[in-house]
Amino acid sequence: MEKQLFIQGILESASKEAETIKATASKEAEVIFANAEEEKAAIEKREKKKLDDFALKVQARKSIDARMKKNEILLDAKQKAMDGVVKATIAKVIKMPSNEYSKWLGALIVSEAKDNDAVVLAKADKIRLPKDFIESLAKSSKINIKPSNETHEYSGGVLLCGATYDKNLTLENLFTHLAEKNESEISKVLFN
Repeated sequence: MEKQLFIQGILESASKEAETIKATASKEAEVIFANAEEEKAAIEKREKKKLDDFALKVQARKSIDARMKKNEILLDAKQKAMDGVVKATIAKVIKMPSNEYSKWLGALIVSEAKDNDAVVLAKADKIRLPKDFIESLAKSSKINIKPSNETHEYSGGVLLCGATYDKNLTLENLFTHLAEKNESEISKVLFN
């Protein structure tokens, strides 16, 4: 019997020891699980922040791209409108009665020509203007200019060919430069 009591004491002691080990292991497991949950939450928070930051960067990029595309479309529309203004202005000048056009062109030539310049007319102007247009302009303005045998392919206006440099006074060049110079004012009229 003593042996049985001894064995029973060992079993009870072992059982208590097992319960203590089990309770300790359970507490340690709870701590490990709690730490794992905290770490998981921290990782999820970090990853969510990274994802949110990435989404903000993508959104900012998309916003910039959209603004650039909008500005590109607006600039293209403005350029087309400006080209339309230039073409309409050229058309108005071309439709001027011949006597008004010759006065306007004569005043332009006189204001820009230097002695010994050769005046190159547009093909259409060579037909439209009087044959002695340049000679009579030279006589009345007292500027020594002479007509060129060549013509240019623009709508109208002239090329002044001098000894050191040439001047492009064609309608396309004049009104394109005028439109560029006054672009902000023209844009206000067209787009506001």
